[in-house]
Amino acid sequence: VFCRCLSVMESHIGPSTVSRFHSLASKYREATLLQACERWLELHLVSELQSHVRLRELPRELLHKTLRSPRLFTPNEYQLFRTVLYWVFLQLNPTVPVLPSHSSILTFFISLPRTGVFLAQDLGQKFTSLFQCLRLHGITERAHLEEIQQIDVLPQSSLLLLFSRHYYALHSGGDMPLTDFSQQAVRFGLTIERALDPQRLQCVSLFRALVVVPPLTPLSPLSHGASVLQRLRQCDPALSLRACESHPYSLRAERGVRYQISVQGQVGGQWREFCTGPLSKEFGVTQRSCKSQVRPHTEREREREREGGGRETDAQIQTETQRERDGQRRRVPSLGGCSLSLRSLPSRAGAEPD
Repeated sequence: VFCRCLSVMESHIGPSTVSRFHSLASKYREATLLQACERWLELHLVSELQSHVRLRELPRELLHKTLRSPRLFTPNEYQLFRTVLYWVFLQLNPTVPVLPSHSSILTFFISLPRTGVFLAQDLGQKFTSLFQCLRLHGITERAHLEEIQQIDVLPQSSLLLLFSRHYYALHSGGDMPLTDFSQQAVRFGLTIERALDPQRLQCVSLFRALVVVPPLTPLSPLSHGASVLQRLRQCDPALSLRACESHPYSLRAERGVRYQISVQGQVGGQWREFCTGPLSKEFGVTQRSCKSQVRPHTEREREREREGGGRETDAQIQTETQRERDGQRRRVPSLGGCSLSLRSLPSRAGAEPD
């Protein structure tokens, strides 16, 4: 009976249950349920729990661990900042019955007594470690940066470092001064439904240098997972007129890109990760795109990467993204993500900027 209860709990992990189930798993030392809850948080912290009032039940230590996870899925770095901001709001307002609108939460932080920035006050110092887990340099949209500055949560030293990095990047043609790719690369992600158009594009907002194409075909036993990175021209049809007018664009003929593409999907009812591993490619006038294939990412390889050894090889993968539930087959989305950094390369002789 006990094993059956654990099985039922694992199949019903969601925004309203994940915190309680994790607490029970910790209390009774049930490693399988504990790992299932933590895995769910890695995949759904931003997409589902962010907008749920039950976010307040998430312990700070568990949130910190999730933010530090290399498998954490997020559409962009700004969404992670919002998630942490919402969690802090709920800790300071434990009686609110529903999560207020985004503008109301911003108004709350703006209206706090101006005795210093929030994280420098006694009330906010205990939340500092959570904001230190965020890759704020990956937030590049003007409206988002103005919002961060307006709510006065981060110390002035953090804001100065953030704007200094952006200034350096703008005056260096988009180069990113990163020293640790695994901890500093900018993350982008999207959910890949089986019914979606396989040619749908997602533009990456790093100086409009690249466009990310998620897996060209749905992950299935008869197809291989593959993604394409392609450099865009300034007036490419994939970019909106507003984007062309208001965003900076590097005209350097050659661009060096270090990136990693990962896809997380269900195989036999279990979530698995498929990854290219860190790759370095050149994009320019002669080669505008690069196709990368993903394969299963094992714990042994993660340890190898942390030690600086990198992936051994790249190979094609096969995976099944449908599962049996309640006696019926249902479509299960995959989560695709891309981490990348940009650098300049010497222009080739005779090459013209694109």
